[in-house]
Amino acid sequence: MSTNGYFGDCEQGLEEEQENPTHDEDDRDDDSNDPAPPPPAGVGTAHEQQENKTFPTVDEEDAPVVAAGDCPNNQQHPFPRTSSVQTREGGPPPYRRKLVFLYVLAIGFLHADYNLLAPNLTEIAEEFGMSPDERDRKLGGEIALSFFLCGVPSALIVGWMVDRFNHRAAIFATVIVVGELSCFATYFVTSFAGLLATRSITGIAIGASMPVVYSVLGDLYQAQGRNAISGLIATSVGLGLGVGQAIAGYLGPTFGWRLPFLIVSIPSFFVGFFAFFLPEPSRGGQEKPY
Repeated sequence: MSTNGYFGDCEQGLEEEQENPTHDEDDRDDDSNDPAPPPPAGVGTAHEQQENKTFPTVDEEDAPVVAAGDCPNNQQHPFPRTSSVQTREGGPPPYRRKLVFLYVLAIGFLHADYNLLAPNLTEIAEEFGMSPDERDRKLGGEIALSFFLCGVPSALIVGWMVDRFNHRAAIFATVIVVGELSCFATYFVTSFAGLLATRSITGIAIGASMPVVYSVLGDLYQAQGRNAISGLIATSVGLGLGVGQAIAGYLGPTFGWRLPFLIVSIPSFFVGFFAFFLPEPSRGGQEKPY
């Protein structure tokens, strides 16, 4: 085919198109007025996609721990590390000082029972008809051993209970009442077996009281205040031991070795009674999220 024939055919086709225009432009104009078809499911504009954008969930344990300086311009990290402990808004509870006073006072009274026997071992041995060797072995050794053997398991058991039950005030009050009942009953014992039993129960109460006290007072203070409150508890224990031994040492030779047990146990009953009505602080109420 020659070149002139090819271009000639093209010119003829253009002339025919101009004489008989197609309706493509009209169709396009009509189509422009029709509403746009809806996009397929899951497809939208860029703005809609940005608003509806979802992020994959990440478990808290798998979330990366990022320091505050790692996020520029103090922006919040998309996967912040949160604490499972519920924080308490508004500072310490208003009854904190009353709780601290009553718990510390009860601990002091309870530990005053500990050394009530020590200043009057000779008098007790004479009343029970013991020789010097029996006095040292039974009053100085067996009672102290039973005190320890009963106190350690009770601390473990009550510590487990405190972690699982929210009635710590009732647990503490029960411990105080049981311990002081045994102290009161010591006044009426007439044999070494009875003395051993009452002193063992006192050991149970003393061992069981400490987990409750540390649990409750730990929920009343933040981390920077717990060292001071622990020192206050230790001071109360030391004062209780010293005051109890002083009462027994001064009153025992004159009024008998039994009277100090009454003097220490009676006021402790009132403290144990009030302990039943103590409010229960929220667990972790003073913890800070990290």
